[in-house]
Amino acid sequence: VADTLGAVLAASALFAGEIKLARGVSVQLKSRGPLSLVFAECTDRGQLRGVARYDERAHALRHGLEGIGSDALLAITMENPATEQRHQGLVPLDAPTLDAAFESYFARSEQLPTAIKLVTRGGHCAGMLVQQIAAQGGQSSVDPEFERVAMLFRTLTD
Repeated sequence: VADTLGAVLAASALFAGEIKLARGVSVQLKSRGPLSLVFAECTDRGQLRGVARYDERAHALRHGLEGIGSDALLAITMENPATEQRHQGLVPLDAPTLDAAFESYFARSEQLPTAIKLVTRGGHCAGMLVQQIAAQGGQSSVDPEFERVAMLFRTLTD
């Protein structure tokens, strides 16, 4: 539970730093499984908070997404201070790892090729993000240079 919460906290901080127009970014994993909720929020000022809800079976969860449940959803919400509106992307959480789930989210919801690496160990969390810059008018395909950088990025170890 702590590792999953740490990874989601690291991801929300990465996304808040990446999305300059947002007042804050929140990341939520929700399901009916033993780990029913993981929520993290990072503001544009770098304030970070998170919470996880789980039952007694959650202590046996292995690192990964096995205990979140097959009905799990991933939501990322961004607050835009200019319009005072929120944008939320919602996708099924159907990836084997959180890294892959966030990459899938950006591919599906934002159409931005993304590579992400999240690490939790000993009460610490960290992450790195590489993302293709969208072309003017929106991105239509993955740039070969991004593919090369992402391939090298994925060779990183914890």
